[in-house]
Amino acid sequence: MLSACSRPENVPAVPLPSVPSTLAVAGQMVPADPDTGVHWRPWSAASFAMARKLQRPVLLYTSRIGCGGLFAGDDPLARWLAETRYIPVRIDPERYPAVARRYATAGCPSLSILLNTGEEVVRATDIRRENVPLLLARIQQHLQKRPEVVDKQMQDARRPLPRFALSVAAVEAAVVDAYDTLYGGFGGPVKFPETQVLAFLQQLAQQPGQQHAARMVQRSLDGLLASPLWDGSVGALSHTPDWKTPRYEAYAADQAGLLLVLARAAGGSANYRRAGQQLFDVIRAEWFDADTGFFHSRRLAGAQSEAGWMDPILQADANALLIGACLQAAGDLDRLTPARQQAESAGEAILQHLVSAEGAVTHAMVEDAPVGLLRDQMLVALAFGELATHTGREDFANAAVHVRQWADANLWDVIANQYADAPARSWPESWSEIADDSDDRAPSAMAVAVEALLVAGDPLRARQIVYGSVLQTAPDRRHAALARQALILAGHP
Repeated sequence: MLSACSRPENVPAVPLPSVPSTLAVAGQMVPADPDTGVHWRPWSAASFAMARKLQRPVLLYTSRIGCGGLFAGDDPLARWLAETRYIPVRIDPERYPAVARRYATAGCPSLSILLNTGEEVVRATDIRRENVPLLLARIQQHLQKRPEVVDKQMQDARRPLPRFALSVAAVEAAVVDAYDTLYGGFGGPVKFPETQVLAFLQQLAQQPGQQHAARMVQRSLDGLLASPLWDGSVGALSHTPDWKTPRYEAYAADQAGLLLVLARAAGGSANYRRAGQQLFDVIRAEWFDADTGFFHSRRLAGAQSEAGWMDPILQADANALLIGACLQAAGDLDRLTPARQQAESAGEAILQHLVSAEGAVTHAMVEDAPVGLLRDQMLVALAFGELATHTGREDFANAAVHVRQWADANLWDVIANQYADAPARSWPESWSEIADDSDDRAPSAMAVAVEALLVAGDPLRARQIVYGSVLQTAPDRRHAALARQALILAGHP
């Protein structure tokens, strides 16, 4: 739902940083961006102000390199409609996770048509490119000719939705129900590593009578490690439940999650220990960039034979996850010295480039990146704490306290006894607080906040979050990280 060819007069557009054709960035060949025909505006208050001024809806396109192309091709109609009938905005979900969590929960490419207040009228995920012009034209006509229908739709959307309490038993039941007894793993036909589910099961297996949890972890790891999805690091997903048709891209969060799972399993299995060492060495050789001194956040590639494009941008959550995972796993995998070296370097990069004097964490080192996301704040606090423990450096110890205190001052709701997922925004005006309670490749912000509070010696607020949590959906596999923290908290004095 967005695209256009020529830019109408008097409508200035701010192009999103993009790659118009294949070129070299940091020594890598970057895949061509097929959607550069549209003059995309950034996700910003200014874009919504322009939408209000021109009385147009906003066309939100969620895509990234290797996951786009809805506005490519010879047909210019979609691009023309996007620029003349909408305010076209594009985001990379890795750069704007809070936005993607609201408008692109099913992944990308995704199109959403929003009112100029930010309220969503329609969403289309994995839409066929040839259907985009028809969708844009029909929705634009619908908004013009049936405003009363749209208003009724918005009123219905504003009604309070059911809310749910966390239940470890419900999460366990959902995991068991989705478990693939033949190939291991969970769900299907598309299957993800789901390292947060594996970590939850490892924690659950420590409880009496939970041997089935350990068996699910073992079967899933064995199936994964024997598959093409594993090549020393883990791929993003398999298109089939047998793990045999991988998508050859990879994410730092999956590497960090699996490294911790393998390290926890290393004591009982020489095979898992070797796999953990192999993964650590691949992270060190391929994911850590010695020239920049920080970890890459993702690798995109079209085929197994390709070297792949490593994202060259410093990103807070990816680096914090890998700092913590490498340091925590290093002892079990006999990798203490290299873990400390690369983690210390990445920590210095975060501290220098992404942490403000006030303690706010910028999500990524790009223009207009979001600042103060709860998950970033707490992951960085945890990473700095691990670095302080392993290096003895006071600057890391002080920074851990500083970024956590910023979250307390700016995100903690003393009435609800919960954290907001991001600082208050003046735009879009329809945004209500949506708790970051669901895992994606990384643990949810709520789960990370509980862990950070426990590390900081604040079990009272950790309990307030866990037992007072109000989930957006019924407890299931998406809440595995929070359920794991609930298990840990149950054994905490």
